[in-house]
Amino acid sequence: METNLGQDDRYRKPVAGRIVIGHLALLLIATGVSVVLASLLLTEKALPLRTTASFAVLLMINLSWTAYATWVLTARRRMLLNHRVVAGWIAMAAAAVFTVGTLIIGATTRTAAAYPAAGAGLIFLLIAITLLVRATLDFRALQMRRAEIEARLGEMAG
Repeated sequence: METNLGQDDRYRKPVAGRIVIGHLALLLIATGVSVVLASLLLTEKALPLRTTASFAVLLMINLSWTAYATWVLTARRRMLLNHRVVAGWIAMAAAAVFTVGTLIIGATTRTAAAYPAAGAGLIFLLIAITLLVRATLDFRALQMRRAEIEARLGEMAG
């Protein structure tokens, strides 16, 4: 009885419906925001440097989410939790860039509103880190369970 979980039909099934709907919504929103930001960057030449830089960073973040959602939606197999790890890294990077950016703006312009925004960014960063750690631990546990099952199947076959 030779079975490899990587080739098992259960793992070749398309991504589940709930995941598809969520990632389709993410794809549409991130793509739409990317189009708006790119349009502003290309057509509004009189924007201040700080605004242009902020829009460019937001565009990069949205393009990252667009690429991620496209990857999940075009996967020909189930993700087995690795999509949550990738999403966690994107969320953590975006929250970190936002937090650092608002702190820099607050320090260089003495804009009081930057500090509450940085506080919110710090909360987002902590949430993103928590979700990333949880996703990584869940992914590792699943990989260990998979290795155990493959070892048992190997013993049964051998």
